[in-house]
Amino acid sequence: MLSNANFLTYLRDFESRIIFYETVAMCVSLDAYDGQVFDRRNLLRMQGYLDPASFREIIEEFSAALKGRLRDLDRSERSPTDIDPVCHDLLNFAGTLGLFELKAAAEHLSVTINHDMSKIEAAISDVRIAGARALLILVDYLNVSNS
Repeated sequence: MLSNANFLTYLRDFESRIIFYETVAMCVSLDAYDGQVFDRRNLLRMQGYLDPASFREIIEEFSAALKGRLRDLDRSERSPTDIDPVCHDLLNFAGTLGLFELKAAAEHLSVTINHDMSKIEAAISDVRIAGARALLILVDYLNVSNS
């Protein structure tokens, strides 16, 4: 598992992050995510009632939307008005896909913007890291499910 410091290095430039996710995803086993970070049962359930092409399309749409919301978070004015809708969407993505780490980070950010703005940057950093890991999981899951 990569350390938070290694993830932060790649979080500076969004486009280079995508290349990093794709490279690392090829090396990361799904078993590393079972438990607190990811519960594959959500994706298995979804995969069970969709044909392979539809499943891939939906996961790719979720991934694109997640990237977009992380980009929105990077560009936000650090106000509750800007960040709250991002948190709401991230919570929806995370709950639907079983991404527990992302869900916890988004919940923490939501509480932070409403109660302690002095810790906003740390909470946003946690969401970025959890979002990066979530993208790794989705790419890795698609690669494994197609092999």
